[in-house]
Amino acid sequence: MRSIRYHISMKIRGKPTRTTISIDDILSELLELKLGGEPGTLEAHSLGREWLQKKYDDEVKTGAEESRWFKREVVLFIVEKGLREKWMHCK
Repeated sequence: MRSIRYHISMKIRGKPTRTTISIDDILSELLELKLGGEPGTLEAHSLGREWLQKKYDDEVKTGAEESRWFKREVVLFIVEKGLREKWMHCK
């Protein structure tokens, strides 16, 4: 299994910077499919990056656990609503 890297913009202490988010290739491909792209294409990669950027902008997560948080968000986005709701109910 390999990782796909996405570069997103963020702010650290008010200064703009970029960071790299690594997502397992299977999750990346499923995310790109869910977003309507064809995995492995530049267009699909851009869709994935834009989705990750929006998640960051909406939720502003920072710290050492960024990649882990993003992976969790990708999985929750990919799984069907019914399964996601069952999982959330168990937590």
